[in-house]
Amino acid sequence: MKLCDYGCGQKAKFYFKESKKWCCSKSWNSCIKVRKKRSDTSKKSENRGRFKKGQSGWWKDKSRGIHSKETKTKISIGVKKSENKSKFKFGNIPWNLNKKGYFSEKVLKNLIERMTGDKNPNKTIEARNRKSKLMKRKWEDLSSAYHSESYLKKLSKSLNLKPNKCEVKILNILNESFPGEWEYTGDYSFWINGKNPDFVNFSRKLIIEHFGSFWHKGDDPEERKSFFKKFGYETLVIWEYELSDEEGVSSRIKLFNSEHNTRNHLNCEE
Repeated sequence: MKLCDYGCGQKAKFYFKESKKWCCSKSWNSCIKVRKKRSDTSKKSENRGRFKKGQSGWWKDKSRGIHSKETKTKISIGVKKSENKSKFKFGNIPWNLNKKGYFSEKVLKNLIERMTGDKNPNKTIEARNRKSKLMKRKWEDLSSAYHSESYLKKLSKSLNLKPNKCEVKILNILNESFPGEWEYTGDYSFWINGKNPDFVNFSRKLIIEHFGSFWHKGDDPEERKSFFKKFGYETLVIWEYELSDEEGVSSRIKLFNSEHNTRNHLNCEE
């Protein structure tokens, strides 16, 4: 009588050509001996990871620690190399120098066409209106961090704002007519209760505001005048379209300056 080759001791009934062995069942996995071996190995693997109470750790009673000095030095060198790889030092040659881009010429042309001119989604009228509304909400809240002195100083330094073309025209008129009296403060260098005026005459407490036709569309100049008047400042608002006639703007500024100069003089005499 042929017995099972897998060691169960039962009568062999089936022959497997691949392994060239006899077995008591149709599949060698269903043999009793094979099942017992599998259960024993699974129990051993489970118990290996478990740490029993009172059992000393494998790392104890080792004077030099887990790693030797050589392995520790190798690990430290490897860590330093990995840290320095991400840092770009001054004078180093960048990895992408004289290398072609990842995109093909067709893809680049499509990207350029999409992002230039009116096709750029960030330059549409709707996107600009959204940005202006969000910024107005942020700056209207006087309790926010945007109105702290430290933040405003950092903002003026980081942005390094300079007067635009229209503001340069106004600044030239002021420097010609009233040299040394007016200062450009539209670079966030001077604030009045959350508002940043464009030009200020500090000695006479006068303000000139430039209203762009796009960004100040729908704004009422009288609101800005009444706001600064609460803090003792008189305001003149000049719109962008008015700067086409520079002589007319200069005459308006001279009249505004002379009117409030006489008023201040009379107030001082009283």
